[in-house]
Amino acid sequence: MNFIAQQPPSSSPTPTIHPPIVEGSLLVAVGVYLLKEFVGFFKQKDANEEKLTSSLIQDLRTERSQQLHQMIGAVSQISASQRQVAGAIQKMSIALSDINTASQQNARIFSEIFAQLRSQERILLDLTNELKSSHPTQNGHRTSQR
Repeated sequence: MNFIAQQPPSSSPTPTIHPPIVEGSLLVAVGVYLLKEFVGFFKQKDANEEKLTSSLIQDLRTERSQQLHQMIGAVSQISASQRQVAGAIQKMSIALSDINTASQQNARIFSEIFAQLRSQERILLDLTNELKSSHPTQNGHRTSQR
């Protein structure tokens, strides 16, 4: 018989660790860890960007709201000024109408005065002519009284 060296069977087999399997497991573990970190980094980056975007949008809304309130105030002041100007124009229109009426009345009064002066001038001319004709004259000339 040939005796082949046989090993006695052991009661518990010892696992043999093969180095390529360990290295592969470590690489997978490191890869998973890096992948988690990478995903976490981008999630955090997205959250920060979203927060920044929200903050910027809110700042723009606040700024626009303030500008709108300022514009409303300016428009309100302009409107009040326009009402004042309209009131002043209306008062000036009334005053100009009164001045026009007074000017027309003055023109009519001046015309009446002028007509009365003309009438009195005619009366004076007539009286002068009557006086000339009623006084005796010498040699066709009127005598002067001194």
